[in-house]
Amino acid sequence: MTLAGKTVQFWLSLAGKSELPEPLSAGPMLEALVVEEDRLGVWIWVVNEVSQSAQEVPEVMLLKWEHFCTALTGYEIPQPLERPAAGFKP
Repeated sequence: MTLAGKTVQFWLSLAGKSELPEPLSAGPMLEALVVEEDRLGVWIWVVNEVSQSAQEVPEVMLLKWEHFCTALTGYEIPQPLERPAAGFKP
């Protein structure tokens, strides 16, 4: 599953909590928009009052794969494509 473009709730590992800035690692989970993902991890944008008021250009942060143990996001079940009925017509 691709996480890019989705708002995701991450439950951090102990190593992940120790690597993040204090305000971000304070709670049991971290909610962020995944901007991109690559072999290192996911690039996230954490929306909060500080990041919005301090800068015009949003900053993204790398959250390495090994720094979170669980991720939760919504999933939309794709609808099957309608095909014409197969067979002979009278």
